[in-house]
Amino acid sequence: QTYSELTNNSHWYEDESLFKDNKRIINGEEIFAYNTLLDDIIHEVNRSNEDFIKHYKSKYSHPKTPPAWMTLEVISFGTLSRLYELLCKDDNKKSVAKLLGLNKVDILENWMHALSNLRNCCAHHSRVWNRRFIVNVLLPTNADRLFLDRDTIAKTKRNKLFAYLCCIKYILDIISPNNDFHKNLKNLISEGGKLLSLKDMGFPDNWNYLGVGEANAITHKLHTSSENRRKQERLFEKEILPLGLKIKEYEPEKNEEQITENQLFATHNLEVPGSSPGWSTNKKG
Repeated sequence: QTYSELTNNSHWYEDESLFKDNKRIINGEEIFAYNTLLDDIIHEVNRSNEDFIKHYKSKYSHPKTPPAWMTLEVISFGTLSRLYELLCKDDNKKSVAKLLGLNKVDILENWMHALSNLRNCCAHHSRVWNRRFIVNVLLPTNADRLFLDRDTIAKTKRNKLFAYLCCIKYILDIISPNNDFHKNLKNLISEGGKLLSLKDMGFPDNWNYLGVGEANAITHKLHTSSENRRKQERLFEKEILPLGLKIKEYEPEKNEEQITENQLFATHNLEVPGSSPGWSTNKKG
């Protein structure tokens, strides 16, 4: 729907001028990627049993294919990934990535490709917990929304499940802010038994405070950024106060910077992860 509005065309996916002129030679014949893509889209629409597709076909004879907001509902995730990748890199394509807080279209292209592979593994009951995926995910350092910090990104294995889950959680927090992904993930891991190794999935020891956490990711970012107090306070007032969290007990040993930071958190009754030496993991009784 976003692309339909931007192009003022309900069937923009049929406009070849919006797509790259990618081609390859197969058995001596030039095959254009867009032609293959459009054939696959039409095939997937025709095999759909959705009522809104049947209604369109029964009521309209032209255009033969439904508008984009119907068509994109029934095509496969892999086809959707190819469609976005083949679009010309213009302002329209950038605006779609920007809706997800991503400032480079290459990142969204990469995520869609990677997650379509993960989806296929899950659909075919393939092993994923210690798998090295064929696509290395790109991890943004300048996303508009909260993501992993730079140090964690540098240490994260891009072809492991943890990196993929961080991308999924990032997108879910935008399209479904009250999702249960983090809770369900923790339950799934706890039920995995002793044979389930977090290290084999690329999870760092402090994963619960990072990209697959929600409030914890925010507090971790705020707590570790001491160079800009005004930036901290703005982040705090905008994103943390509404969470209504409680502060944990503060240890007696504090330096001047920790005292200032403690006052900031204590004033707003905030719970802070135990990532800093000054914070205790035990609450008062």
